[in-house]
Amino acid sequence: MAQLQRYGPYGDKEAVENFSYKLEGSDRIKEVIVRAGFVVDAIGLTVASPNGDSDTSTFGGNGGLEFKVKLKIGEYITGISGKTKDSLISKLRIHTNLNKRGHGPYGNNELKGGCEFNSPPLSENDRFVGFFGTAHDNLVSIGLYVEKGCGCSNN
Repeated sequence: MAQLQRYGPYGDKEAVENFSYKLEGSDRIKEVIVRAGFVVDAIGLTVASPNGDSDTSTFGGNGGLEFKVKLKIGEYITGISGKTKDSLISKLRIHTNLNKRGHGPYGNNELKGGCEFNSPPLSENDRFVGFFGTAHDNLVSIGLYVEKGCGCSNN
């Protein structure tokens, strides 16, 4: 039986969590949306349901530039990595099975100091099913929901 596990939050661990998004049933992620400039401002997902409808949910502010990572057929999220500085996510990469190095980095790659983070890699029996964290005008913390032992060969 599959078990839901949380990886993270990465970033300000003391911040009060104010967003949580989990895929339902056989929904599929079509794209990841990141808004970033000096820091990461927002994270979002466009999700397709089996009937073809799609819905976009974004968490965070409207600052920075918008970047869209369109996932190819058979491509799925395997983790995130980045950097935190001054209680904000200053850099973020979205890792997939087809881009192990990660899409990005989004945010400021030049900031000195801070703390690097990497989510644990997903096994073949695990499935990324959503994000949680804290976001206001900027992304303060982020974590992953992972369905462990689902035997689902991912998305």
